[in-house]
Order: sequence, then structure tokens, then C-alpha cells
Amino acid sequence: MKNWSRRLINSWHEKCVEDEAILADLNIRVNKAFSQKNKYLKLKHHSELELAFNEGFEKFRAFAATTHTSYNWDYVSPDAVREILDDGGDMNEHKHVKAARKKPTDTTK
Repeated sequence: MKNWSRRLINSWHEKCVEDEAILADLNIRVNKAFSQKNKYLKLKHHSELELAFNEGFEKFRAFAATTHTSYNWDYVSPDAVREILDDGGDMNEHKHVKAARKKPTDTTK
């Protein structure tokens, strides 16, 4: 093989290696950006759920305060309700906690 063809092949190979490194770097950057976007969307979704839960609970608490005036509804906070619903704590015997934590049954069988 002549020298000029070897130089051409070597030059082409070096260019391919450089381009491969550029593409690998771009791939890493795209993956990082995609990961950050997903984290942002999860945080945004979580904050929207928190806001919706708190607004819904405040409406419930306002309604409950008008129908059950003997109970101090200011004592019940959205965080306390969320904690009870999440792990039940020592209130598993309470029928409303059991109902809230109950998994739906599959009725299609």
C-alpha cells in the first residue's frame, strides 16, 4: 500500500475517533439533561399533589367544622392526616383509617 493511502486511512481513522468522542460527550450531556428534567417533573408533580391534597383537606375541614361543631377541627392538620394515611400509626383500629388504607379488590375475576 502506498504511503499516501496509509496517511489517508490514518487520517480518516483519527477523524472517526474524534467524532466518536464528541458524540459520546453529547450523549452524556443529553442523558444528564434528561435525568434533570425527570427529577424536575417528579418534584413539580409531587408539589402539585401536595397543594391539591392541602386545598382539598382545607375544604373538608371547613365543611366538617360546620357540621360537627363540637369538635376542634383546627387540631387536625393536613400533615397529621397524611401521616396517619401513610403508616397508620397507632390508629389502625379506627374504621376510617382502615377504610382509607384498604387496597381496592379486583372484582373482574
